[in-house]
Amino acid sequence: MEEVHRQVLRQNLTYLQDNLSLENVCDKLFESGIISDDQLMRLGKESSAKSRIRELVIYILPTAGPTAFDEFIKAVSANQSFIGTHLSAEVQKVQQRLNEGNSYTVTNTVE
Repeated sequence: MEEVHRQVLRQNLTYLQDNLSLENVCDKLFESGIISDDQLMRLGKESSAKSRIRELVIYILPTAGPTAFDEFIKAVSANQSFIGTHLSAEVQKVQQRLNEGNSYTVTNTVE
């Protein structure tokens, strides 16, 4: 997973906890190979929806490989497209901020 995706997930944790329903998302992530059977069971053992989302967003997705974020967006968008749209817009904002932070200007001085 790219740094931009990690930052988007981290910065939108509360948004996801307030809006996301994991009912079908985890199954879709399992089907696409992003999360394992053990991870799926571990998520099911969490005591609340917010803790399941926290576990998925903070611990599982960032280590699930290069396609994890895109598969997460697809899974979320299948039932809650407004969340997928929101996260995609956030990627643009964070990427722009990262690009601005990594750019620098070289100036030539003439004496």
